Amino acid sequence: MELDCSDLESTCRSLAPAISRTPERLWAELKSYTQNEFEDAITKTKIEPSNVLWRTIVGDSNPWIPDSVVWFHGTRVDPNCRFQSGILPLHLCLNRLESWVEEFATNAGITKQSPHHQPEPSVFNNSAYLYHMKTSDSRHWGPYAFLTRDALVDPEGTGHYLSTPEIVEDIIRSQYSSDAETLLELFRTRTHPCIVHFRDVKPRDDVAETALHYLHSGVHGCRPRGSIHTCFDGGGEIVDVGLIIRIEFLDQDFTQSC
Repeated sequence: MELDCSDLESTCRSLAPAISRTPERLWAELKSYTQNEFEDAITKTKIEPSNVLWRTIVGDSNPWIPDSVVWFHGTRVDPNCRFQSGILPLHLCLNRLESWVEEFATNAGITKQSPHHQPEPSVFNNSAYLYHMKTSDSRHWGPYAFLTRDALVDPEGTGHYLSTPEIVEDIIRSQYSSDAETLLELFRTRTHPCIVHFRDVKPRDDVAETALHYLHSGVHGCRPRGSIHTCFDGGGEIVDVGLIIRIEFLDQDFTQSC
């Protein structure tokens, strides 16, 4: 069975048969277990909130490990992009991104800072530091994705990943700092927010508990929080185009920087 957290309903449909419930029964059980009861239970134990909820609703059985999981990769791309090469890790798309930014800058009459005037990578020059950290260390190459679609379209306090990819912002702020805001706005006007839905079959023993926590929060009308999400890390490998289920271009715009 597959876990699909496209929304609350699909999450409920995915989880219910895996824990021997109907979707209606699972929804009702979560509804009857109030937020106050859940928070009280959390304060009385040292285990993770998602595990507290699983034990309360499902019991002491080990969490369900799905046969496959649908993940959600948020980015901003040219409207004609169809990910023919799959979802690329950072080291395979960096040159293309830098060339793209340079083309935008050149067409707008914006000049890149000379290497002598570009900030040195340090914690005092945040964008240059982040650029150096991400591009030089394979642990930061991704590609990354969220377990729930809501983590991208309605993030609470995390910034919009659909506004500007973090590495694009790092490139612009470290290499075009005096014109960064102009160039960032130009990038956003020429690109479109996009969520790539893809399937992965690697076993994950954390996703069912996280999905149940997300569902309980949604049943009670709460916005998703960073603490009830988990992520996919491609480890520097391409997400093959054959694993892509859907490319979703969003009508809503996202203009807040990460």
